[in-house]
Amino acid sequence: MSTRRGRVRLEGALQELLERSAEFHGQARRYAEVVALDPITVELHGSGIELTDGEELVLDQDLRRYDEEVGVEEGDTLVVTPMPDGKFLADALIGESDDVGALSASLPPGNANRIVRGRIVGSTGAVAAVGTGDWSVVRNSAGVYTITFDPAFGGEPTVTCTFTAPPTAAAVFQADVPAAGSVVVRVLDGAAAALDSNFSFMAVGA
Repeated sequence: MSTRRGRVRLEGALQELLERSAEFHGQARRYAEVVALDPITVELHGSGIELTDGEELVLDQDLRRYDEEVGVEEGDTLVVTPMPDGKFLADALIGESDDVGALSASLPPGNANRIVRGRIVGSTGAVAAVGTGDWSVVRNSAGVYTITFDPAFGGEPTVTCTFTAPPTAAAVFQADVPAAGSVVVRVLDGAAAALDSNFSFMAVGA
């Protein structure tokens, strides 16, 4: 009897965990701008609600490591997801306070101690602003850009992108898995057609 009751309790706990996981992953992700540091405090875009690290806000381990090695800054934008316990999980950083479309990859292994960033003119692929680091860009075709890092990173970098002006149509970023020396970024509209748009990027890696 005790074994059966234990099995029933375990099955019930597993079912609850699965339900909570499904509920969590079904939640809409939101953007939150960093408004203060020590501790990190963010404001949910469009709501005025503030969340503080260690209280209502939880940073995942990759983002925590990024903050320790590179540093989250005021004006950065975090991607957050509401959790069943009422807190918000932050698991991606955009790098600029623009909530119109973003692309974020997982942080690379090892020390993230180098940042390359800049702005690109979508219609020509010209460099709008060098930002930091040595890099170049080529517009392969409408809405498709290859950004090259010189010198290359020691491994796969983190790459994030944001629109610097609202695109002509609802659009999102899509990118190949970054290589140590380059990344291909695409801007796609709602029909998955490529379109030109001005944007900024940030690459972080060892």
